[in-house]
Amino acid sequence: MSFKEKILETAENMFTRFGLRSVTMDDIARDLSISKKTLYGCIRDKKELVLLSITKNVLDHKKESEEIFSNIKHPIDQMSAIFDSMYKRVSQINPSVFMDLKKSYPKAFEQFNSFREEFIYNKIRENLLAGIEMGVYRDDIDVNLIAKFYITSVEFILTPKKEEEMNIIHSQYELINYHLRGIATDKGLKYLKEKPINNGTKI
Repeated sequence: MSFKEKILETAENMFTRFGLRSVTMDDIARDLSISKKTLYGCIRDKKELVLLSITKNVLDHKKESEEIFSNIKHPIDQMSAIFDSMYKRVSQINPSVFMDLKKSYPKAFEQFNSFREEFIYNKIRENLLAGIEMGVYRDDIDVNLIAKFYITSVEFILTPKKEEEMNIIHSQYELINYHLRGIATDKGLKYLKEKPINNGTKI
């Protein structure tokens, strides 16, 4: 691991735990036991560091999602795996991260938003089409619209407007429950009853 990669790993861990606004370049330098001058020799400023962190996170998420779609063939199992992946990631992240990102780091937020609106949209659309073909999703749904509904719901969960909406884990579960039950056929609903979601919880 290069020194710059070590800086990025440290920053990402601190951002995840404490939020973007709470972590300063001083904090990161102190955690790495280096001077701030050394840190700025590798990273221009905090905005660049946040952008690099989001870029890495997006690439990791893309790789994980591609592996899920390559290795799992049943559409409902794919969505369950996507949910589990999102659950594990988001459960470790301070809820303020996404709000801070949207408010104070527009370039980094645009990177994340493009990932959501393009990559995730296309993956959900791919899943919907596969589910219709297999007969576990209804064939009368508007695939493009449902995919847009899904990614819009994800944004709502990750950037809540009020403190009482900040139970991200509960919101994720309700989203996957709402999404799958709304599009499933009788065959799909029967399959759903046998599939554990979120550490053994069944939908």
